[in-house]
Amino acid sequence: MMPGRNCLTHSSVGRFSTNSAFQRQSCPRHRALWLRVGIRETRSLMTSLGTGVDWMSDQWTIASALRLANGCIRDAYTLAASGSRNAAYLSQQAIEQIIRALATSEAIHIERNDAHQLDKIVRRFPDDNVEKTALKSLVWLEAYATTFRYTLPSGQIPRAPEKAKLQKAIEDISNLVLRVAGHFKVDLGNESKPAQTVTPMRRSNPQ
Repeated sequence: MMPGRNCLTHSSVGRFSTNSAFQRQSCPRHRALWLRVGIRETRSLMTSLGTGVDWMSDQWTIASALRLANGCIRDAYTLAASGSRNAAYLSQQAIEQIIRALATSEAIHIERNDAHQLDKIVRRFPDDNVEKTALKSLVWLEAYATTFRYTLPSGQIPRAPEKAKLQKAIEDISNLVLRVAGHFKVDLGNESKPAQTVTPMRRSNPQ
């Protein structure tokens, strides 16, 4: 179908007129394009109306994910010290949130069904992501995301990871949170501020 008379071309996105709503409706060919434009308009409107933040932005997603990760790994450390098996679950939650923050900066969309498939998500990261190797060493924690919290078909409780292995993972994740937060300039203790950058983490020599 040919675009309507009032259709704006792709090159004019960002300079649309006030009747863009009509143009979106009258141009089936560009309906998806105008939907994206509409989302940007909504974000801009939310900011201009005095909300103080662009609540849908990647900056907020990254900052919030890292703060959640920081809280989870701090609690995991406390639980591990007391011998609680729940330290494994919170460690998994922490690394999942770090991966979510990094995936956001890489413009990698995580499908709902893949939310706990950490290895699958990390494999989608470019090889020059500076933390990819560190993440790959921690994705084994995905086993403690769901089934670990429930009884086995036999009725028994799933076995917790070996204590020393989990303790090392907790230390590695704690350091990882600080490195990633430092790169994105996230104040982990101040929830009123978004990340100051969304630039992906890169190393100079991909391996």
